[in-house]
Amino acid sequence: MTLLSIGLTNFRCFAVKNLEFGNNLNIIHGSNAVGKTSLLEAVHVLGLTKSNRTNNDQEMVKQGTDYFSVKGNFGNGEIKDTVAVYYSEKGKQIKKNNEVFKSLGEYIGYFNVVSFAPSDLISFFGMPGKRRREFDMAFCQLSKQFLYWSTVYNRLLKERNVLLKTLAFGTDDKAKKLLEVIDQRLVEAGKNVIQDRLRFLKQLNSILNGIHKQIAEQEDLTIKYQGSCSLDNFERSLKTNLDYDIKKGLSSIGPHRDNFVLTINEQDLCIYGSQGQKRNAVLSLKLAFVELIYRIKGEYPILLLDDVFSELDQTRQNQLIKTLNQNVQTIITTATLSDIDKELVAKAKLIELIKGGGNRDPK
Repeated sequence: MTLLSIGLTNFRCFAVKNLEFGNNLNIIHGSNAVGKTSLLEAVHVLGLTKSNRTNNDQEMVKQGTDYFSVKGNFGNGEIKDTVAVYYSEKGKQIKKNNEVFKSLGEYIGYFNVVSFAPSDLISFFGMPGKRRREFDMAFCQLSKQFLYWSTVYNRLLKERNVLLKTLAFGTDDKAKKLLEVIDQRLVEAGKNVIQDRLRFLKQLNSILNGIHKQIAEQEDLTIKYQGSCSLDNFERSLKTNLDYDIKKGLSSIGPHRDNFVLTINEQDLCIYGSQGQKRNAVLSLKLAFVELIYRIKGEYPILLLDDVFSELDQTRQNQLIKTLNQNVQTIITTATLSDIDKELVAKAKLIELIKGGGNRDPK
């Protein structure tokens, strides 16, 4: 499914903004602070109902207004579906062809998105929780089952932590009995989350290294999964750690504590990787996500690349360009076209943003 056009109302710096996209490569260019990154964020919101920059939806509302809407037209040449994401202080609503989705989870996976931005280096090489979020967001697009069990697990985890805090103040028979019930459900949900993560990770690793070698020939890139406990001992470990968990008021083991480790030539990139190696690894990973989504769902996601070429030399640019699949609708942002290979520019639909909210669409 191709994103034919997008319309924004009260989104970030835009009061009203409408753009049309080409089927393959699109380059949005313009000086700083004209909204290039915000446009990619809006496309991400269309796909995943949430931002790739913030967890606070209110930050996307234009100052002085009390709501935003993002509308996208999808199809293959002609408009087939129109999707709208509407947010206000009352909540968020998703519509497809004017029919409201009952839940955000019901919509996820309709329009798939993979995005890369320089800030991803912080997400992938900072705290483990940010890495988990990145992988889980990608996996949610692959499987309604994974989305379901992740949602159930996170809800039960919150309930468990509330009970742990209650028990920290003294014995409460009612809370203990409820905790036993929640733990049984938590184990079921947690095992399903871990099993799906491992399944998708195996498929991802089978794709990843081949893509990475097109960008960095001498490096073997692999993702390893570090569990906080073994899958078979999850239930037993919950019981063993219960006193500690009550004391701390939180759950110390489970998929919410597991870690994804990116390695090059068997070395942990977080510890030993240079900035260039980290950037190339995340780029390769995002391109592998694109291919994995296609293999599982039979349709490519849209690829968003925010200011990716400005930090790459000509050799790295050419290597990256070779890995871009011509069948993938791609939107790239850049401050200046001179940062991008001329042959690539010649093939692209160019959209120039100018200060004041306007844009020039030369072709």
